[in-house]
Amino acid sequence: MMKKNKLPLLLFCFFTILFYSCDNKPVKNFLGDFTYKTSGSITVEGDTSDVALKITNKLGQMDIIDIGEENRVMVIKTEITGNITKTYATISADDENKIIFDTIPISEIFISGLDTVSSETNIYSAPVGKRYEDRIVIEDFYFGYVDTYKAKGPIKQSDVITISEKNK
Repeated sequence: MMKKNKLPLLLFCFFTILFYSCDNKPVKNFLGDFTYKTSGSITVEGDTSDVALKITNKLGQMDIIDIGEENRVMVIKTEITGNITKTYATISADDENKIIFDTIPISEIFISGLDTVSSETNIYSAPVGKRYEDRIVIEDFYFGYVDTYKAKGPIKQSDVITISEKNK
């Protein structure tokens, strides 16, 4: 008699596990370790003309980790120089291949030919990415205010791209 009572319970557990494991499929599509390269430029609106500033290329590893929240992941980037950044991102409910990162305050950026632009400049990034099989292409939308000897003003345009490929 006890054996018959266990069968419905086992079936219930099986289907519950099956349901929850399929529920977070969009997150599973993004999980893993990636090698990435970031490059591009920003355009600063000047008093008399706009100034394009090339950002120094970045290389490194990117880990995307499931944090147990629906459609949310943690993203840890480790640059080849040793700098580590952590942020969170959301997998789009409308497009399971789209990832929207939380807005990131940029503590410093390196601009080719210039010294480091520090956090006093109030620069932020709002990255949005798209997954293509084993690659994620991320557009980093920089905004804020730059104050260097070469350019001073708000960021008018951002053309910064990160290409990441899943490590095999």
